[in-house]
Amino acid sequence: MVGVLGAALKILLVLATGNLFATPSLALLAKDFDPQNPVHGLLAVVNVMTFWYLWVAAIGLARLGSVSFVKAAAWVFGIWASYTGLMVALGFALQAVFAK
Repeated sequence: MVGVLGAALKILLVLATGNLFATPSLALLAKDFDPQNPVHGLLAVVNVMTFWYLWVAAIGLARLGSVSFVKAAAWVFGIWASYTGLMVALGFALQAVFAK
């Protein structure tokens, strides 16, 4: 359900802003969003719907594993941060290689 609400919110943001790249993230603060700009890409990573989903996943993991929420959240957010960091670094590397 979080994904469905996120998709509905994205559609509404696209219609309201007229920008296909509009998401409920810090990227809304960028005046003219440019997907090739690394800073804009980092702003887009900080998405409210993603954090809501991770929060719900951590609650579910804590209940299924009978562990504290803090421990489950550390794993869920840690794995997400590692994966996101790897993808951002890969994007920067590929952009540097093909910019020449």
